[in-house]
Amino acid sequence: MKLFAPIFAAITLTMAAPAFAQEAPAVVGDWETTMETPMGNFTATMTVVPEGEGYAVAMAEKMPEGMPAMESAISNVAVEGDTIKFDRTLTTEQGPMELQYSFTARGDAIFGEANSAFGAMAITGMRKGE
Repeated sequence: MKLFAPIFAAITLTMAAPAFAQEAPAVVGDWETTMETPMGNFTATMTVVPEGEGYAVAMAEKMPEGMPAMESAISNVAVEGDTIKFDRTLTTEQGPMELQYSFTARGDAIFGEANSAFGAMAITGMRKGE
């Protein structure tokens, strides 16, 4: 009976360890981002949340005055460590625009780029305060 308690404790800790080790990736959260483009800087709030077995991304642009809002669809979200990648299709007046995003989070900062037919555009951001 004296041997049972230490063995039971060891088994319990071994089974519980993965639950304690599963911390949300650094990219999860709300981010205030700025994309540098040839037409000027565009700001957006990017939200990354766990969804099912993966992650979901939402982008809410703050459009410059006089520019119409654009609808978008996000797909192929992949998170690996501190990095997130996803595809986004924007609906513009000229037709759909395909973008491929890649970000890396470091603490409360995030940086990366969006690639399109027009080339790469740098994006930087900070974690949104509560």
